[in-house]
Amino acid sequence: MAQFRYIYCRMWSDSKVIQDFTPEDKLFWLYILTNERTNQIGIYKFLKKVVAFEIGYSDEAINSLIKRFEEHHKLIHFDNDTNEIVILKWGKYNLKRGGTPILSCIKSDIEKIENKKLIRKIIKFSEKKINVDVLKLLNNVLKTRETKEVNPSNNDVLNHTSNRTSNRISNRISNRGENEKENEKENEKKKKEYVQEKIDFEEIMNTFNSICTNLPSIKKLTEGRKKRIEIFINEYPNVNILDFFNKVNNSDFLSNKNNNNKRGWKANFDFIFKPANVLKILEGNYDNYKYVDKKSKSKNINDIQKKAYKKANKEKDPDDLDLSSESLIKNSEFKELLDK
Repeated sequence: MAQFRYIYCRMWSDSKVIQDFTPEDKLFWLYILTNERTNQIGIYKFLKKVVAFEIGYSDEAINSLIKRFEEHHKLIHFDNDTNEIVILKWGKYNLKRGGTPILSCIKSDIEKIENKKLIRKIIKFSEKKINVDVLKLLNNVLKTRETKEVNPSNNDVLNHTSNRTSNRISNRISNRGENEKENEKENEKKKKEYVQEKIDFEEIMNTFNSICTNLPSIKKLTEGRKKRIEIFINEYPNVNILDFFNKVNNSDFLSNKNNNNKRGWKANFDFIFKPANVLKILEGNYDNYKYVDKKSKSKNINDIQKKAYKKANKEKDPDDLDLSSESLIKNSEFKELLDK
């Protein structure tokens, strides 16, 4: 892992970049050269999901870009078995120098490479530009690997056998896990079908249309609507759906009976079955209430005052009575009339 990478400024004036690279290609190429998993050798792990997350592209887009850079631009090679990427011309620009620090760094990077055969691609595309000591190191690594493949040691044979056994066990566990997941999905599907069989959706639709006559009727129950009905029944098992529909239909606000909404809005089936709205309806948020017109009340206040005093003082002329607030507040008849 490196803290920084050298990028040649003339990359932007390269004819291939100007003519062939799309904006997505340019971003992807810069990412390949500069992400934090790059190393001194130009071969490193390239996990597609991590790349997709860091760039902000979909998995499909990353697969498409990898294919484009392999087959069209011919700048990389991707090993699907080990999820390792090779920057083919990396050696031409980054392996021109030798020295102990660089060689040590390259040795460390080589140890982390799973598929050592990928080193051949680095040599093939940049052999004439690679430093002599670096090239010698790379060739020695390949020779050592080829020797092991021809004459494997006892440990290698045992490891290979052990790996094959482990792979078989892993495959069995994996297959068992996949079967369990499939069984779970099948059980969920059957459970859903059983629940839907128990609920008479057709009857609910007809009931809604017959009771909620002030709301738009519905012609079909989609899967989304059925899901909302299931949620309603599970969340409120003690609520009678007939009472619920009656409560909705009797609401002046939801049915816009008094045309209070100038735009003519009124609730519909989807609105009343939204979980948040169901709770509001059941709690009475949309119930009707007595509307008191304060203006008309103030206009008639004198008449109410006179009636109250006339009732209390039948022998007096109402026009001669004391209608001050101090006098009225003591009068119980006035309070009764005012509250009506």
